[in-house]
Amino acid sequence: MRTKIATAGVIVLAAFAIACGSGGDGDAPTDSLPNGATGDDASGAASETDLKSKVSFEDGLVVYLADLDRGTSAEYAIPDKAPYVSFKLTIENGTGGDIDLALVTIDCATGPDGDQADQVYDTENDLGLGIQGVVKVGKKKSAVYGCVMDKKVSELQIDVSVNDDFSRESAVFTGTVPK
Repeated sequence: MRTKIATAGVIVLAAFAIACGSGGDGDAPTDSLPNGATGDDASGAASETDLKSKVSFEDGLVVYLADLDRGTSAEYAIPDKAPYVSFKLTIENGTGGDIDLALVTIDCATGPDGDQADQVYDTENDLGLGIQGVVKVGKKKSAVYGCVMDKKVSELQIDVSVNDDFSRESAVFTGTVPK
């Protein structure tokens, strides 16, 4: 029993140490934004830009959207027969190291109140498989995503998190999509 408690304690301490680590290089903090993106403020809030702009992070990572379009999901999609907005997410790697895309997440919100929007999984329309694999240094990868968006709504916010090392804030894209 004591072994289990001690093991659990070690795991908790290790997780705490990783979460609160010094950043790995031991250098003293500087006045620059810590691992943020162009447009971040001193509070460390996520970078916000319009739907057609690029977000460039200090470490050389670049994230952007393209090809915004509307559609209706297929009969066997999840959710089925739902109006959606689709977009191509591209991640360019200028960091100096490979980027594992396994933990890239997107979140969509629609309308004036920022209602959370479900992601669309629709193989017939090539939506929802997401960006996968590894982006080598100097290369880029893209994937098409879809989020449920009522035909009457035009306001859209897309949060993109590239969590390969959990040091970057989300890139937040906002704007309107033609009805």
